[in-house]
This record gives sequence, structure tokens and C-alpha cells, in this order.
Amino acid sequence: QTKMRRLVVTCVLCFSVAFASATHFVGGDIHYDYLGDDMYKIIMEVYRDCGTSATDFDFVADVGVFNNGTLIMTIALNLTNAETQFLPIDTGDPCLDPPDNLCVAEAIYTEIVEIPYMAGGFTLTYQRCCRNTTLVNCESNDDIGITLTTQIPDLTIYGDNSSPDFINVPPVVICLNEFFVFDHSATDGDGDSLAYKFCNPLLTNVAGFEINTPGPPPYPLLEFYPEYNLNYPIDSDPAFAIDVETGQLTGTPTQLGQYVVGICVEEYRNGELLSTTNRDFQFNIALCSQNIMASIPPETPCQGLSVDFENNSNGELFLWDFGVEGVSSDTSSVFEPTFQFPDSGFYQVTLIVNPGFQCADTAYLNLSVFEPFEAGLTIEDAYCEDGTRNYDYTALGNYTSDAEYNWTFAGGSPPSSDQYNPGWVSYGEPGTFLVELSITDHSCTDVVELEIVVEPTPLAGIQLQTVFCEGLTVDFINLSDYATEFIWDFGEVGTNDISLQESPTWTYSDYGTYQVLLFADPETQCEDSDTAWFVILPPDPIDFDFDISAPDICDTTNQVFLNFTGSGADLIVWDMGDGNTIEGAPASYIYDEPGLYTIGLTATNTYCEYDESDQLDVFYGVQPIDKPIKIPNVFSPNEDLKNDRYRVFYSGETTIPDFFPPGYNIFDFLDNYQMQIYDRWGVLLFDTSSGVLYWDGLINNDLVSEGTYYYVISYRRKCIDDEVETVAGPVTVLYKK
Repeated sequence: QTKMRRLVVTCVLCFSVAFASATHFVGGDIHYDYLGDDMYKIIMEVYRDCGTSATDFDFVADVGVFNNGTLIMTIALNLTNAETQFLPIDTGDPCLDPPDNLCVAEAIYTEIVEIPYMAGGFTLTYQRCCRNTTLVNCESNDDIGITLTTQIPDLTIYGDNSSPDFINVPPVVICLNEFFVFDHSATDGDGDSLAYKFCNPLLTNVAGFEINTPGPPPYPLLEFYPEYNLNYPIDSDPAFAIDVETGQLTGTPTQLGQYVVGICVEEYRNGELLSTTNRDFQFNIALCSQNIMASIPPETPCQGLSVDFENNSNGELFLWDFGVEGVSSDTSSVFEPTFQFPDSGFYQVTLIVNPGFQCADTAYLNLSVFEPFEAGLTIEDAYCEDGTRNYDYTALGNYTSDAEYNWTFAGGSPPSSDQYNPGWVSYGEPGTFLVELSITDHSCTDVVELEIVVEPTPLAGIQLQTVFCEGLTVDFINLSDYATEFIWDFGEVGTNDISLQESPTWTYSDYGTYQVLLFADPETQCEDSDTAWFVILPPDPIDFDFDISAPDICDTTNQVFLNFTGSGADLIVWDMGDGNTIEGAPASYIYDEPGLYTIGLTATNTYCEYDESDQLDVFYGVQPIDKPIKIPNVFSPNEDLKNDRYRVFYSGETTIPDFFPPGYNIFDFLDNYQMQIYDRWGVLLFDTSSGVLYWDGLINNDLVSEGTYYYVISYRRKCIDDEVETVAGPVTVLYKK
């Protein structure tokens, strides 16, 4: 059901020295709506103060249903289905402000249940521990509980019935020594007669904290201290009283403290009592301040005819008078009203807080009401010349031609101006400067400020190359300062290699080294430029090729010649195989001792941190062979690996081990070597001019027949013979194995 909530609280109950902090149940009531067919909507409203202890609303609150004192069922009310809130605070008097440290929370449990008819009707009961330990009018300890109850009359005797429902939440705070009035009435959906009275708060007859099964009626009465009773529960003068017909509660409290009060509503039909619903609540008597003050903050003038007023007052009731002469409708009771003035001009606005009360206060505001205008300024143009930056400022806004201007240019030349457009203002030094414009129009003044950063003249800068050997595409990084426009020239001849981007990407047409040029703020008098060389290489930049020449047999110096015939290498290192290395190419080297050496080459590209290596065996120190040349007269090309090839031989070649140095044969020691083979009819069968230096007995891929053939051989032994010697004779081909 919807309640009229006059009292709302969001603070903890711990006001003045009279009260101690706690968190306990402080009251509640229970009622029901009959829905027909033995179905009831049970509504229970309970209250607790918001202290620091662990007491909270029951997650499951059990309501016992009793028939003639016998428990017939228990109704479980779930907190998850309940409505909870912190109650607002209201003293009922705009001149009285309650303490700031009060807090009471409310939970409204609801549940629809079936209660099958039984003769004699039912009693609904909820019990809970504990009341506050700071009560003034009765014994106070954590064992004192609370019982809430109401009755369902016998339907066969009295007919359908819904119990009364209190309209308003009980007052959380009542101000000390202030007359108090509160509507404690209830509504009844059946139209039954209601009567109100003080009644004795009820204790529990079951021990425990959360009482899961309430005890049966009757219930024990709370015992007041001797100076109090159920009809005089609060120190007061006049004493608190409740009107039996209207439920209006009145009285003036005279003592601070917390008091437990019981109020019952009785329901009558045709003169017979149907039910009694008790409301049990803790009343807090507190000191209330009277800090009432009217205050209107200044309003910005020239905001138009419609003005939104602010209110900095303390109070509850407000009366505005907007000062329009000749009319009485220029008033408002809204806390912060909006008023439409009929015309431009000057008005005196009046605000009265709590008008008609003894604590009323008044504030005044002189207001200039004119159409709004707002000062503004902009930089129309700017340029750089001879190391200075120049700005063209213009005033903005919707002011009239009668407006007056006052410019101030900190650090600028000129330093000030009273013109709408002050012309060019120059700044000779970089820095941060304030431009201020004050415009006055219709007695209203608006000031606008602009902070400008005067940058130094442009400084072009290209980030030097840090990434190499990534291919043809390069991301250029602009390190320029104080510039907004740029032109890049990427250094390719004959191409449109230009970009206007700040940090462009460019793809070169070929690998190489290019001079890159950057212009910052080009085609201005503050233009600056920078250049940088970029080396554009592929990821594998080295074309690896080399040549190693051992000394000729007849050389007297015995130098090994080394040469790198590839490209792309920045560093050449030769490992000579004897523990020594040399750099560079071409190069030469002389070994201390003859022998077979493995020469290695490493070529490095420092830009790419890339290298490539290979090696070659070289026999160093080969001497001419001064032995006679032997020419065989028989050979057998029968593939038995013995005498299968016909050629010349050194004497001792086949019998002396390691006759030739590794990698050498007889032809390395001969010059002008030629051999022709003829058959007996003079037909040429083989000639070394084809590039083959021996005859394997084949003619057109077929072996020749056994028989006699004729050779003509010419040769000169290197470093030994001065003339070429030519010999001729027969050679026999045999296939006998």
C-alpha cells in the first residue's frame, strides 16, 4: 500500500550526549488485506535505528497465525521481497531543524497467503528482540523484545474484513520544548469505525534474537518506570494526547531522550469490536536548531529576460517577489524559480524564508535584466616574419555597436587596444602569453581570456636512419619543432619524389644512397630545412663472390692473391688458415711454409649487421717438376681402372707416393700441351683442342677396336723447357683383362 511519507531520515541516531550509538528495533505494526477465498495479503512494517551493531532486518521474518491460542501456521516474510528505505526527517515546523545524526530505516514485508477458515478467527503475531538500551521511560536492556499483533475476526460472524492501515510513518524526531502535532490516523477499506488510544507496548513471551516461531497470546506488557505509564509515556507539558476519533497526536516534550510509546487503533463494525492493531514505536526527543537564513547569490547580468534564480537559504518555505512594478503576480514559492521579466531594466528581487513564522528572514538582490551577450575573441590570421610571430585578433559576440572594448596583450606589441579589431600584434620572444578582452554593453561587462603559446620559429629535423636493409620502403620520422607544414624531397633523380605529409612513407625505385631534404613551414620567411643521407639496402645486401689465386709454379715470390669480386660488403676478412687474418680486397699473402691451406672469407655489411662466409683449399709452394716425360705405347680402356686413359706421364709418377701436390696433376706443370690420335689410314680420331686432355678410347661414344693407332703430342715443361717438344709414334689398344 502507498504511504504518505512526511518523515524521512538518512542519518544514524546518535544525537546529543543523551543518546548512545546502537542498532536496535524501534517499532512497527502489522495489518492485512482480505483478497477473498481465504486469501490474505499480509503487510508488516518494522523500523530499526541505523547504528553500528549487527542488528538488521530479519532475512526471514516469521508471522504466527493463532486460533484460540493454538499455532496453526507460520507465514515466512522474505526480506528479498520487502521494500526498504531510510526514513526522512521532518520536525513539522519550518523554523526547527532536526539534528544531522539521526537515522531510522524501514522495511515493509508483504506476502500473499491462504489462511483456511476456522471458527473463532485468528491472531497474527510477529516477535523480535531487541529494543534500545537507552530508553528513558522503561527498563532498557538487550533482552527486552517487541510483539506486533492484530486480529482476523470470524468471517461467518462478521463477514470479510481488512484491518486498518496507519497512514503516516511515525515521527522519528520530536523537538524539545516545541509543540508537536502528528496525524496518527489509519484508513480502513471496509469503512469500519476506527478509534485511537494509547496502549501498552508488548514484550515477547519467547526467548531468542530472531524469533522464528512467535509465542501464542496473551502477551506480556512492557513495564514503565513509576513516573510513566501507557497514557503518559513521555515527559511533556502539555502531556501527549491522542484524539480518539481523528488519531491526532499532540504534546510538548520537556525532556531529551528516547521513549517507547504504544498506540492502538480499534476497528468497530455495527458497534462490535473486530480487531485491535498495535503500533509500537520509539520517539526521539532532541534539540532542534533554528538556523534560518535567506540568501540569494548574485546573478550574472545580461542573461536575457528569463532568469533562473539560485537559492542559498536555510529554511522550508519561500516567497519570492521579483520587483516588477504595477503587478502582483510576480511572485513564486518555488525553492529556485525561473521568472520571465516583461522587459529589460533594473529590478530589486526579494526573498522571504519561512514567511509568516517567527523565524522568517529576508534577502534582496539588485538585478540587471538585459538580453544576453557573451564576449569572445578569435585569431583571424597569423604569420611569421624576421623571427617574430604575428597574430590578427578579432572580437566576437552579439553586443551592439555601442559596445566598448579593452584589449590587453601580455608580451605583445602593441600591449593594448580599444578597437574592435586591434590589428596585427607581434611577439618577439617565444612563450605563453595571456590575451584579455573586456567588452561593456548596456551596463553589462563580460571578460574573455585566451592563453596563446608563441612558438619559436620553425626548426626542421629528420630522424637519422636507424633501420637498414629493410627493402625499398622507408618510414620517415619528422623531428621538426614549431612547424605545421612540410615538404619532403626523397633524393631520387628524375622522379616526382615529393611528399607534403608530416611523417611520410616512401618506396624507392632502386637500392642505393640518397640525400633526403625536409623543409619546415616551406615558402614562408620562417622556413627551415634539414638534410640526411639514407642508405637503402635489401635484407640480404651482399652479392657474395670471391677469387683466390695460388702462386704460379714458376713464380719466385710465391704470393697468394685474394680478391672479393662480389658487392655490398663493407668489411672483408680473410682467414688464411695458418692462424692469421687480413682485411680488405684485393690482398696478397705469403706463407712461411709450403702446404695445403684452407682460406676462409667473411664479407660483412655493417649497415645491415649481415655477413656471409665461405672457404677454399689452396696448396701453397708448388715447385716445377724436373723429370722426363713418358709416352705410353700401349693402353687398355677396359674400365679396370688400370691404364684406362691415354696421356703423357712423368717418370716415377705412378710409383712415387704423393707425387703431385694435393689438387694438382701433370697438366698443371705443362704448357702448350696438345695430343692428336690417328688411325693407320691417317684419320684423326681424337684432339685435345676439344678441351679433354686424355683419350679414353672412345670414338662417337664407341670404343675403338684393338689395334695400332698413332699419336702426335706437343708439350713444354713449365720453368724447365725453353722450347715446345713434339713427338709422334704408335700406340696399341688392348682389351685383354
